[in-house]
Amino acid sequence: MASGIRRALTRSFSACRGGSFVIAAALVCSSFAVAAGPQWHTSFEEAVTICQTSDLPIVAFFTGSDWCPHCKTLEKKVLHTKAFAEWAEGRVVLLEIDMPQDGLSREERAERSRICKAYGVRSFPSVLLIGPDGSVLHRQAGYSGQSAPHWIGMFAEHLPGTAETVAGKPDASSTRR
Repeated sequence: MASGIRRALTRSFSACRGGSFVIAAALVCSSFAVAAGPQWHTSFEEAVTICQTSDLPIVAFFTGSDWCPHCKTLEKKVLHTKAFAEWAEGRVVLLEIDMPQDGLSREERAERSRICKAYGVRSFPSVLLIGPDGSVLHRQAGYSGQSAPHWIGMFAEHLPGTAETVAGKPDASSTRR
């Protein structure tokens, strides 16, 4: 992400002179901030640590970003939508385990394969709701065009917590298990 911002700022700097650069830089940075939404972690260990300290479950997205067309469609139509981002904020920790054909070191591929095997992921895309204790609360393999609200509903009904939280309306007075 940082390299993308740097490239965009460099292009903007080349195209602008003087004070207009500041305006262009602010616009570029704000567009990245708006598009970013909740943070998708790529480190399993980091996501687990956050999950355990926050007592929030993990939504783990197992993908093949450079070869899996259904993964790309699921990202575009569900996981990277405003509706999903708004639902996820404060309810779950987001984790992406990417298994591209190219670009991983042998060690990275082995570690990600170990995580896939540990959770029984055999097809892509797969999305798991993982509790703070490491148990799988819900599993969804494949994608066949369902809407973001449909996916939100599937995962919301398996969230630990009160009925109001499950319905997608967090209750500030409720306590999480």
